[in-house]
Amino acid sequence: MVERMYFFGDPGTGKTKASLSIAAALPTHTFYYIEADRPVDKIMASFGGLPNVTVIRAFTHDQIQRAIDKVTALIQTSDNPEETWVIMDTVSKVYEDVQDTVALRVHGKTADELAEHRLKNPDNSYVANNTSGEWSIISRVYMNDIIYPITTFYGNNFVLISHQKTYNVVRGTKVYHPTMPQERQVSTRLQELGWVPSAYYKTQSKVDTFLHFNNVNDMWTIYTIKDTERNYLNKPTPFSDFWRDYNLFTSMSHNGVVHA
Repeated sequence: MVERMYFFGDPGTGKTKASLSIAAALPTHTFYYIEADRPVDKIMASFGGLPNVTVIRAFTHDQIQRAIDKVTALIQTSDNPEETWVIMDTVSKVYEDVQDTVALRVHGKTADELAEHRLKNPDNSYVANNTSGEWSIISRVYMNDIIYPITTFYGNNFVLISHQKTYNVVRGTKVYHPTMPQERQVSTRLQELGWVPSAYYKTQSKVDTFLHFNNVNDMWTIYTIKDTERNYLNKPTPFSDFWRDYNLFTSMSHNGVVHA
């Protein structure tokens, strides 16, 4: 079984350590950790080192693209892609980088600068035009060049990690194929939770396991938004060792081996 996982929550809620707990539990598997947000050295050290994890630092759009190309080339030459994992931490930062890259190329401004300019100049034709066009470019670059290669084409496992933002009660929050029962359930659970990932909403269309992480009274918790062939955690559930505890809580094994 290939794992297709998506973790989201505020910084400090255990997402990165949870993803690396999988590497600690599966020492014969190969992991590529794309470090796109903040250094992971201290968390790696807390495991006593993880020799099966290769960290690839990528803090700009060009570096991220090179990292994706490097990792996918390695996966394609692997004899066991089902024992190969890609961790991207965080896709929300990567999504911001794509927005800035496109905005700079089209308008000579970062995404935040462009948004501020448009708020101050709502009637300016420069401001009003090309909105749908540039977002179309942003979504294509993000999905086609970054998300699809590590989630869809080569049969590898992956963990995507995102920060979160407040669920917009007035506008609602987009979900992929909202007419499908499971996606309607995702929308309902996100609305009840009051938080959504801060990455592009179609990211979740590529995953089977979609989890919210929180820190409650210095205790890490996980809550299921969506899962496939696993029992749902219908309330925030405390954990310490993610991979061990999650498999135990949901009565699920990886490749026939229960890590509990």
